[in-house]
Amino acid sequence: MWLSLVLFLSIFLRPATLAIIYKDLHLIKTQTNIRDDNRRKAGIYCMYNSINGKFYIGSAITNRINARLRELRSLIASTRSVLLRRAINKYGIINFWFII
Repeated sequence: MWLSLVLFLSIFLRPATLAIIYKDLHLIKTQTNIRDDNRRKAGIYCMYNSINGKFYIGSAITNRINARLRELRSLIASTRSVLLRRAINKYGIINFWFII
């Protein structure tokens, strides 16, 4: 499980780039922190499943990183990302990390 996260970070992140890892995505405080920390930012993000070590990569245009997390509530019911939706339904949002 940790090996796949370390592998992801080493492949996709340059050594000088700092990754921010948000856990407890079900908490309003965490969602607020993501929103406040990432205003007007664009980039690549990862939804990491802490149970099985799988991760889902996405990208967002300017000012859309925090919108991706807000969309998680509707993502569970939508068809936008079938694999991620199924994983969230199976394991629960509490077992996912949001990595930027």
